[in-house]
Amino acid sequence: MIGDQFSNGSGTGNETASEREMVRKYIVDSVVFWAEEYNIDGFRFDLMRLHDVQTMNAVRNALDEIDPSIIVYGEPWDAGGSALNGAIAADKTTLSRMPNIAIFNDQTRDGLKGSVFNEREPGFVQGITQLDSRIRLGIVGGVRHDAISIADSFTTQPNQIINYVTAHDNNTLWDKLQLTNPDTPLIELQEMAKQANAIILTSQGIPFIHNGVELLRTKPCLDPVLGYCDETGTFDHNSYRAPDETNQIRWEWKVDNADVYNYYLGLIELRQSNPAFRLPTAEQIQNHLYFVGGTPNGLIQYLLADNAGGNPYRHIMVIHNTASEKDINLLGATWNVIVNQDTAGTTVLETVTTLRAKVNETLVLWTNDDIVLTVEDGTIQG
Repeated sequence: MIGDQFSNGSGTGNETASEREMVRKYIVDSVVFWAEEYNIDGFRFDLMRLHDVQTMNAVRNALDEIDPSIIVYGEPWDAGGSALNGAIAADKTTLSRMPNIAIFNDQTRDGLKGSVFNEREPGFVQGITQLDSRIRLGIVGGVRHDAISIADSFTTQPNQIINYVTAHDNNTLWDKLQLTNPDTPLIELQEMAKQANAIILTSQGIPFIHNGVELLRTKPCLDPVLGYCDETGTFDHNSYRAPDETNQIRWEWKVDNADVYNYYLGLIELRQSNPAFRLPTAEQIQNHLYFVGGTPNGLIQYLLADNAGGNPYRHIMVIHNTASEKDINLLGATWNVIVNQDTAGTTVLETVTTLRAKVNETLVLWTNDDIVLTVEDGTIQG
């Protein structure tokens, strides 16, 4: 309550006072029942900031007794203000007090493809080159890193971050790209779409992939009364009450966009097969992930060095390029390319000593060469 008014921090009239003992018990008892009775292995808390830290930790502790692998994550925001004291609200500022609970990373989300609150605003993959710091934040899993501003870091360990581009809320990635770049050829939009989640799937932390993004899913606005249409009336960005024709997965998209689908499969194969992309601690990220210095805006280049995570390659190099073609500093080594703009996976595509990155190209390379690395503030110098 705020005075004599109910608090409505959810915006939909269903906020609960989790800090009160019996509400907390109700929440914990509920998730325990669902986990034990239905074998639910993950719990997502919508508008998690409406809940307090003690309740979220009680949920985590109760689930740990059942199965520590059960994931707990949520949105670290509310929907318009809550009566809950901000000092105990479960959000970014209190995440350090909630071990093994993850939150959505909206900074990298909006940095990659533009704000969800401005359908025409572009991001990194559309060629905006002043957003590199927001992409780097996701790459390091949100942990404190010498190459990242302390003010930007918000996780203590990489299992506390959910890196993503899109979810069920707001425009799909494919619709967002068409809204920001209405005159861009579709083939170029496809390269943007591939790169957006190539960045997610090569970043530390927990990757989150929206259902159908690998098929270039769209949500057409077919009912302007029930749907929430963009200003052109083309796409629905809030389709919870829209008809099936808006929300359905059309499986012909898998045929029409087979190259995009296969690219996603290759990225997932790479991530699952190589522990360097899944470093479990902040210390390992700090000791093995180094950005390459001297790169222009719009080019993010980093090394997973010294057999990071026990992977079989001495060094892995990851490159994300946008806006214009650029020559890449290969640090004097010979590299095996396993991901380029067209193909992703674990098979060597070519071996190179020089390299030029295309627009919207993500590259992953490995080498077993010895490289003398001069590292300062998390960045390779020279």
